[in-house]
Amino acid sequence: MEDFLMKEIDKISEMLGLIATKLGLGSLTIPSEELTQQLNAELAASFDIDIHQLLEMSNPLEYLSERGFSDNAIELLAIMLYQAIPQTEVLNRLIKNVVDYLDNKGYISFMLHSIVG
Repeated sequence: MEDFLMKEIDKISEMLGLIATKLGLGSLTIPSEELTQQLNAELAASFDIDIHQLLEMSNPLEYLSERGFSDNAIELLAIMLYQAIPQTEVLNRLIKNVVDYLDNKGYISFMLHSIVG
């Protein structure tokens, strides 16, 4: 049963990777409203997640965990949001919270650490 759950969790990371590739994230992209809308549409279609609602949640990490997002998937999503969305205080706070959350679990994301400085 545990193997099945791990495979299902990995599917979320795989889907996020496919979305990132489709949108060209990871290359030299400049965050924009158009890219935000594209990412939002992909996340809504694949995971029923709205970026704007996610950013406004009091505890988005708990929400993602409850929906089956692994630490790796949460890291990937945070990186995708950072690459797609123009920087705001709310986004920066979410990224910092993700770094703290992952650090507390012993999962170190060098990419996210480089983002928060």
